Amino acid sequence: MEVAQQSKFVRDIIDTREDAESPIVLEEVTGDVLAKIIEYCEHYQNVSLDNNDKNNDVPQCLDGILPWDKQFMEVDQDMLCKIMVASNYMDIKPLLDLSCKTVANMVRGKSEEEIYKQEFTVSMEVAQQSMLLKDMIAAREDAESPIVLKFVLGSVLAKVIEYCEHHQNDSLDENNALARSYDISSWDYQFLKADNVMLALMTNASKILRIERLRDLCAVVIGNLVCGKTDEEISTLFNMRINLPGEIRELVDNGKTWTDFRVQDQPSLE
Repeated sequence: MEVAQQSKFVRDIIDTREDAESPIVLEEVTGDVLAKIIEYCEHYQNVSLDNNDKNNDVPQCLDGILPWDKQFMEVDQDMLCKIMVASNYMDIKPLLDLSCKTVANMVRGKSEEEIYKQEFTVSMEVAQQSMLLKDMIAAREDAESPIVLKFVLGSVLAKVIEYCEHHQNDSLDENNALARSYDISSWDYQFLKADNVMLALMTNASKILRIERLRDLCAVVIGNLVCGKTDEEISTLFNMRINLPGEIRELVDNGKTWTDFRVQDQPSLE
């Protein structure tokens, strides 16, 4: 109980639920991220995390982070972002502060180019699934020069590349036809079962990169997630404030735009 109650979100659920034995479902946090958060909370279970100065009695590193915390946060950037999002969602302020401080230390003294630089090498078949990249490849003078994408995070681009590598043997005609079909392959269905924040970021990236089929697939999944939900519920789903325009709100309330989509050979969710 001491571990669970370090999350204000979980604590509020515990205080208000009628059945004390019923499980608490955290739909927005994946198992690997939750395991890291539990590790953090177990370490600090005997410390009052309501006290923002919990570290005053312990000597800190020069960067303002305790040795144990520093080691705990030695994860890849994708996991670091997920921990930050999850700690915000679960309302664990000390862990959110630690995540933000870790990111701040990582980018301190670096230029914008150094902060965002992350290199990927892909085949021409993979790259050309993006109409943006296809146009940039055709227009560049030096065929060996790298293509810089400033508006897509590395962790998100890695997911987009995973999608494009899986579909690199699809012809463009087939790809476009599939984008408008009412069927989603089992692989695509599993791939899009990302956490909701990543799903929203992939939607934006596929729009920027002009990967029409991935954009359409993301829209289908998001459509099913938000169908019938209020703006407040949708904001909670994606951990961001969302106010849908009236015409979109009508579609969401009626569920007209997504109910006909189905998954081919849909796998068990168990």
